[in-house]
Amino acid sequence: MDFIAYCQSKKIDPSQFQSSEPARFAEWEYIFNQSGATSFTQQKLFLINDMRRRYKYGAPIVESKNEMESDLKPAVAPTTAPKPAGFKPKFK
Repeated sequence: MDFIAYCQSKKIDPSQFQSSEPARFAEWEYIFNQSGATSFTQQKLFLINDMRRRYKYGAPIVESKNEMESDLKPAVAPTTAPKPAGFKPKFK
């Protein structure tokens, strides 16, 4: 996984991040390449959350096949079976 794909997986827009803060982007990319995704996430967890808020990544929305099929089918309410009487405690 490269750093751009990592940013997208963390919902950070890499193009906005790189254009706004090129020094930090280059530094983080270097650290990411040296340490890996898991270690980088542990090191920069709170900073990643801040970057996520600043540079929101809007991934294209793709409808799945199941969602399209569910639009065609009529919604049917599930039938519920009556509950059994159950246990009633006897008090002495």
